[in-house]
Amino acid sequence: MIGILEKIDNISKKQHDASSALIVSNNHLGDLMILLLKHHKIGKWIPIGGHVERFESLESAVIRELEEEIGTSPIYWFDKNFRNWSPVPVVFGEKLEEIPSPDKGETHFHRDFIYLAIIDYCPVENFTGRMKDRVKWVKLEEALKIDLSETTKETLELLDDLKKYKDELLG
Repeated sequence: MIGILEKIDNISKKQHDASSALIVSNNHLGDLMILLLKHHKIGKWIPIGGHVERFESLESAVIRELEEEIGTSPIYWFDKNFRNWSPVPVVFGEKLEEIPSPDKGETHFHRDFIYLAIIDYCPVENFTGRMKDRVKWVKLEEALKIDLSETTKETLELLDDLKKYKDELLG
């Protein structure tokens, strides 16, 4: 007989919860900038994030992922319901993403909880995390024009949703 933890493990092999963050900041010219990561397996520009570990909250996961990948934590998190900044993470959106297996094996899914966060604008050279060499700042207008071969449909949808809040984000 299969125990409950083994059942959970079997389900989690096909579906993972993930926490990701769209990172925004204003550059010295007042442009709204988005920080994107070039994912090493799929080779596309996406928000920064990763899998939620067992017994970890979504909020803890997104903070941990940002610390690991770029070496910094956000100052504030955007709450689109109140169109305001919050000192604690607030979910901005949720996406179900089909993740193809890199070795032609079984596809799995990510239920990705996306947060919108602000950090002080700084050159990518100032990041210290393990992914610092694969991140870049992009103006929102330029990010919206990224070709689908360079990003994912879900990322473009998030960026399109983000432009609705541009005035609030620019402060």
